[in-house]
Amino acid sequence: MKAKPKKKKIKLGVAKKKAWEALSKVVRYANSDGEYASCVTCGITKPWKELQTGHFIPKAQGNAIYFALENCNPQCYRCNINLGGNGAEYYPYMLRAYGEEIIKRLKVAQQMTVNYRVNDYLAIAEHYTNEFNRISDLRSQGRTGVIQIVSY
Repeated sequence: MKAKPKKKKIKLGVAKKKAWEALSKVVRYANSDGEYASCVTCGITKPWKELQTGHFIPKAQGNAIYFALENCNPQCYRCNINLGGNGAEYYPYMLRAYGEEIIKRLKVAQQMTVNYRVNDYLAIAEHYTNEFNRISDLRSQGRTGVIQIVSY
């Protein structure tokens, strides 16, 4: 009788990366027309795969906001990396898109700490992968424009 192969244990950092990649991918795709999306801070339009997902409140300022959908929006490399998030332009976008109340909630959440485990990250990754697939199905049915993502 053959022994069952052992499941390879996933490390926390690997699971976190999977969760972030799934969230980032769906944020950029959902905010596209299926091919192109615009940077929320400078407005440049590029293929959605060439954009990044930038945080309004930097992810280094609290892990409770790391995966908050309202905190994550499409940005070009220049705004996200070279301009450190381009906060001068990000804030007016957030006011228009989400309003002051969401900004206040994000600032409160920024002070919190969440103790994610491997299974938490894997569940986040699975959820946002499923959301990407749902949005892909809608696009294949002819749906255009921004499509709402269901938050985890």
